[in-house]
Amino acid sequence: MTCRAQRVSALAFPLLAILENLLVQGADEGVFRKKIDICPDIHQHRSASYLSNRYTLLRFFAADLISDEALIQRFKQVAKVVLAYLRPA
Repeated sequence: MTCRAQRVSALAFPLLAILENLLVQGADEGVFRKKIDICPDIHQHRSASYLSNRYTLLRFFAADLISDEALIQRFKQVAKVVLAYLRPA
């Protein structure tokens, strides 16, 4: 996504602006690494969770991916991955 597209998205979706500010503040405080691009960096990690495609993958893997417990576990995994990515090296 281009810088201009990101600005348009920030106007359309205030959450992106809030997250961007959080990333900048975290980087300034040394909690997050610097120069994280919310799009695509964070979005790709979130997308890797396969939450949006869980019904297709349920059939593919023949595993329980849609129960409350499975979804909670998936959200925890995504949170760990994203937080590990954000931490400074």
